[in-house]
Amino acid sequence: MQTSLFPNLQGTGYLAPEYGASFATLGEIVTLPHSGLQLIRREIRPGVFDLAGTYPYSMCADFAALARDLDTLTASGAVALSFVSDPFAEEVVVRPQTSLQFARPFKTHFILDLGGDWRSARSKHTRYYVRKGYQAQTVEIYPGSADFAPLFWRLYLNTIRRHAVTGISRLSEEILARQLAVSGAYLAVSRIGATVTGALLSYVHPSHVNAHLACFDDVYYKQHTSYILFDAAAAEAERLGAPAFNIGGAAGGKDDPEDGLYQFKKRWTPQARLSRLCGHVLDPGTYDRLCNESATTGSSYFPAYRQPGSQFEWRLPGP
Repeated sequence: MQTSLFPNLQGTGYLAPEYGASFATLGEIVTLPHSGLQLIRREIRPGVFDLAGTYPYSMCADFAALARDLDTLTASGAVALSFVSDPFAEEVVVRPQTSLQFARPFKTHFILDLGGDWRSARSKHTRYYVRKGYQAQTVEIYPGSADFAPLFWRLYLNTIRRHAVTGISRLSEEILARQLAVSGAYLAVSRIGATVTGALLSYVHPSHVNAHLACFDDVYYKQHTSYILFDAAAAEAERLGAPAFNIGGAAGGKDDPEDGLYQFKKRWTPQARLSRLCGHVLDPGTYDRLCNESATTGSSYFPAYRQPGSQFEWRLPGP
């Protein structure tokens, strides 16, 4: 994959229309006209719906233009808007000009500064396991393609089983195949001989490269495969001229410093950015009625009526 104008990239990765379209099996995809934010229209019951951002977080052309979009959404019939914001847009998201009712701290993302000595910045422990991983394995970089879907799906099923992945983060085979072909995607694939041990899908954006999804063959977890995949993907981002590589944060819906994945990623870099849970009630009357019906009045979950276990919990299609 070649790009010599990295800062001028537009419409790739989470910004690409085809990324939003990859979630079309979950609901109609709505793109806001001013900000470009892509949202999933979720039915609550016939004729009643809300809007939610795509997973794992939302990027758009102009978060500052959300104020104008909110004026339109208020008359759209949607009950509420919710999304997790791009950690590279935190300064814009929290400004009053966006008119969002709240933008709560959500999850920490660990960031490699590719303009600095990012290899030395990671912990001694991490540097050791990167070296160990490369002793037995090789890694190759490929442009994203749906041709990798059967391989990636086989590995991803291990992730689902190993970590009991549920909700919107549990991607379907169709969603995954479409995400592999999104503009700006590339894959790091590790092998021992001819045997694939793991793969990492990353996306190129104007502000950074994002490690989107990593998965491994269970047999090779102890071969330090995760270390060499992140190392190779970051090195490719550096080669492309990216200023930063986002390796993400903990699994689940909140920071947990005791989480193994959180600790693994924290050891790669001292730098971090914060994503935020952003919310806005568009129809207060209907919102309150739904909360009363689902007995979730006063809940900190947003939208409260979607709280797990409530009658309006968002249940995704599939097993």
